[in-house]
Amino acid sequence: MPTTFPRPGFPTIPEGNRYATITTVFRTASHTSGRPGRPTCCSPQNREFNAGIWNELEVQVRRWCRRYGPLCVITGGILEPGLPAIGEEEVAVPSRFFKVVIREGADGIRVLAFLMENRPANGPLQGFLVTLDQLEELSGIDFFPGLPQQAQRELEATVQAEGWTF
Repeated sequence: MPTTFPRPGFPTIPEGNRYATITTVFRTASHTSGRPGRPTCCSPQNREFNAGIWNELEVQVRRWCRRYGPLCVITGGILEPGLPAIGEEEVAVPSRFFKVVIREGADGIRVLAFLMENRPANGPLQGFLVTLDQLEELSGIDFFPGLPQQAQRELEATVQAEGWTF
């Protein structure tokens, strides 16, 4: 795993952040997967983006965990043809990153989907919300393949930020 990305905006990655940029953590009563710390969980991010709005989102997710309890958090980069690559390993540099936050409670399943450009940005986190349908189209991932189609349509077609404290 390279520790230096030899391109502007992708300097040496501090030890604590080396594998933290892309982690997929599924937490349910019976299953946990995608442990941070593995090279397969890594994707280069612009330094100011990672330390700025992306960090703000990650801090908010930790607040939600304390407030609401266990969450399912799915994080990744949008991979598409023609992305720039860096290092000897030709690691693709996503131009956009997403984070899906899912919680289940007495009132049902609540989902937030965030999409951010891999560059410095400002503004309220709510400004980065997209529908899960939009994110599925961009990423090629079906986030709820086991749900009946009607339930998927209800969860995925609109941004539903009510019930979340920002």
